[in-house]
Amino acid sequence: MSWDVIVFDFDGKPPANILGLPDDYEIPEIGASDVVRKAISSGFPATDWSDTGWGVVDGDGWSIEFNIGQEAEVGQMMIWHVRGSGDPVTPIAALCKAQGWSPLDSVDSQFLDLDAPSTEGWEHFQAFRDQILAKGGTFSDPMGMDSGYNALLKTGLDVGIFIWFGFLIVAGIYVARRFSRTQSG
Repeated sequence: MSWDVIVFDFDGKPPANILGLPDDYEIPEIGASDVVRKAISSGFPATDWSDTGWGVVDGDGWSIEFNIGQEAEVGQMMIWHVRGSGDPVTPIAALCKAQGWSPLDSVDSQFLDLDAPSTEGWEHFQAFRDQILAKGGTFSDPMGMDSGYNALLKTGLDVGIFIWFGFLIVAGIYVARRFSRTQSG
């Protein structure tokens, strides 16, 4: 189970609400994979890129998996899977600010303020995760899908459902927009 940060390239000027973008708005592409790997490594020099589409770095009590895909170009978004404890938010915000990227917190579907990044979403995720694990929940599914969903059903936590469906809504909008563009163009 991870706290997911969805990273876009809005040149440091994210929209006020990702769900409020006009239907014809074209989300900018992030760029060439080799350039993106170098940019991520500039903020996280210890990143292991032995799988070029999936970088991994360990920090002070936390880890991040950078999912950039296997294509030569990174599309309109990257998903970063954050696990552990401590403060990964500050270095994520610093890297994103330096690159002009906009990180979306999957817990509250809001962009992080890169000048004063809140750890609230990260803290809510950790509390939710710890509560699930304290109730004997496990997350053996590598994608966290089946076991995470079953754990949500067992606990009935509103915050868990919010996290789960908030991510699905953002991903669904992205896919629907991408599909509609390929059908019309």
